[in-house]
Amino acid sequence: MNNPLFPPKLLAIALLLALPQFLKAEYFIINNYHILVTLTNGQTFQVTETIDVTFSMERHGIYRDIPLCYNTVDGKRNRVLLSDVRVDGFKQKLSRTDCNLNIRIGDPDIYVDGEQRYVIHYTVDHGYLYEENHTEFYWNLIGERWTVPILNARFEIRLPEGVTISEEDIQGYAGLAGTQQQNLTYLYNPSRNIITGETTQMLKAGYALTMAVRLPKESIIQPGKYEYVMRRYGLIGIPIALFLAALGVFARFGWDKPVIKMVEFFPPEELTPSEAGAFIDDRSDNRDLIALIPYWGAQGLLRMEENEEKMWIGKKKDHELVKLADLPSDRPKYEHTIFDGLFGLRDRVSMKELQNKFYTTMATAKIQLRTQMMGKDLYTKGSLRWNKLFPWFIFGSFVGMIVAVVINKAFLIAGFLPLFFITIILQQFMLRKNAAGRELYQKVYGFKLFMQRAEQDRLKYLIEQDPEYFDKTLPYAVAYGLTKKWTQKFNGLFSEPPRWYAHHGTAYGRSFESFSSGFSSNINTVQSAFSSSPSSSGGGSSGGGGGGGGGGSW
Repeated sequence: MNNPLFPPKLLAIALLLALPQFLKAEYFIINNYHILVTLTNGQTFQVTETIDVTFSMERHGIYRDIPLCYNTVDGKRNRVLLSDVRVDGFKQKLSRTDCNLNIRIGDPDIYVDGEQRYVIHYTVDHGYLYEENHTEFYWNLIGERWTVPILNARFEIRLPEGVTISEEDIQGYAGLAGTQQQNLTYLYNPSRNIITGETTQMLKAGYALTMAVRLPKESIIQPGKYEYVMRRYGLIGIPIALFLAALGVFARFGWDKPVIKMVEFFPPEELTPSEAGAFIDDRSDNRDLIALIPYWGAQGLLRMEENEEKMWIGKKKDHELVKLADLPSDRPKYEHTIFDGLFGLRDRVSMKELQNKFYTTMATAKIQLRTQMMGKDLYTKGSLRWNKLFPWFIFGSFVGMIVAVVINKAFLIAGFLPLFFITIILQQFMLRKNAAGRELYQKVYGFKLFMQRAEQDRLKYLIEQDPEYFDKTLPYAVAYGLTKKWTQKFNGLFSEPPRWYAHHGTAYGRSFESFSSGFSSNINTVQSAFSSSPSSSGGGSSGGGGGGGGGGSW
């Protein structure tokens, strides 16, 4: 097998001396490269590569690149699947792209030098070419992407049991990739049903070793029409199944039935402003809880003060909340959480004091507000149950997306990414109201419609019937996001701001008109202080078949 005049070790030393520029890049050569291929009657075959190398300096190991797609002689695009990849005696790290498998062999904490042997095993699926009259094994035993010389290469191809071929069914190429150089010898042994061979010249960088073996058509089981597609893309069924399941659950338990929308002149007595804001969109948010400020102010529990001080340039504003009375004990938990968080043992608190601190209290109160609404028997039992379980669809799509990114499967990413956002959107509409809930929703939505469309003549009449109509309805406007629009509708109907609101510093702001023009901005300032959080830091030729590839050191 080896040339006795040039022992491998002596030839390796000569190459180390003769190719200094090349070795400066890779620091090793391949002394012997042995490839064992075991063909089976199924659709797969097994490959074992034994690579003997000599390092000229310390390295962690080598890496091996194996193409997963290639063009056949007739121009068709073929893809293979590799599985059961393992390396004897060394750590390995696999990384895949759409058309390449990279096997990094070695330990990042350990260096090796001198002579080393690497044995790589893997199984190839869909590696055969299925022609009209025969099946062909057409494989690059050694690819042209090795950047180091290979002094000697040997191969052994074991044919499937019971398969008989002739020498005319075998063709081999060894030499510069893309040429038909045949710098190799090979022998077919019918009794052992095996093909053995070796190169007759050193394989330089950019050279390849390719074998083509024609097998009887019936000797290899051919995949069904859609079998390969399912084998390669079958995982796409996971996001599709999750989507269909989520859609089915949503269609059965989510989305409200339509209700008759009629204008209501008064807010619903059954719900506080915070609860009405959470009920109208089935979501508790900061705005719903900010509505408690004018709500408590109208009840005489607190006063909101706007302090304005003239500066050399412009004005300096600050807002304070002043406690006037204790919150009644029978109020819901979310109200106590906010009220106690604001005042505790003090009777006055400024927005500056709450900045980047109060957000945790808000988070707790939002959960309590949502729990309060879930316990009011306004939703169907099925939707309440699935509303708790639906986040698992979101979690599953998120995990699937991360896994798809890690294994670098573009088609899976394309499946899980939209699923993730779709399930998040569906979650927002997962609750379905029962008969009582739909009736109450008509009142809640009907009053919002009135706030948007109300004319001043109607408002004047309502104030005559109830002088506190504005104080009672303003908190709902805050919860609905209609603060500015609602307050300005009352210009000319009042001369002074509400009694729970005070402006200090200048005469500006002591009229209702100045209150209506500035209160929306002021309530936004309060909301910003309540919810702000600290910012975080942070044609038959060499190289013409499947397989092959190359490698290097690291």
